[in-house]
Amino acid sequence: MTPIRKRVFLGRTIQMSEREHVYLVDDAVEVDQVDGYEVTRRRVFFNDIEAVTIHQRRQVASIIGSGLMVGLCLFILFAITIHENDARVGLIVMSIITLPFVVLFLRMLLVPARIIQVFGTRTKATMRFSFRVKRAERVFQQICDRVAGPG
Repeated sequence: MTPIRKRVFLGRTIQMSEREHVYLVDDAVEVDQVDGYEVTRRRVFFNDIEAVTIHQRRQVASIIGSGLMVGLCLFILFAITIHENDARVGLIVMSIITLPFVVLFLRMLLVPARIIQVFGTRTKATMRFSFRVKRAERVFQQICDRVAGPG
């Protein structure tokens, strides 16, 4: 029986049809690629890592999507105010519904996502941190420390 290895979750990347979950194990960075119901596991061993990068990128599709939702909600809000004389309840409800989309839109517009990539000789691991910037920096430093090794 093989011993169970301790895996520490580092981050993930979600794309259109697949997800990647990245874990830290004793001797490697382990990537579980989930495509529907199929899971493929690959490893980037620390002695094979050629580069570890961190960079910023704005998520254009998410900004456009949240901006469209803000626009739709504001259109409904204005339609309620124009066509109804006493529509206080409708205005309050639509304002409450619109507020999270406005906050999300502004957050994505002002703070870009951090992307960490670990390049091995044959494989690559990618993690995207949209909201937790400090966690991205800690994960990047943790991987760099493990690659550098002791001493």
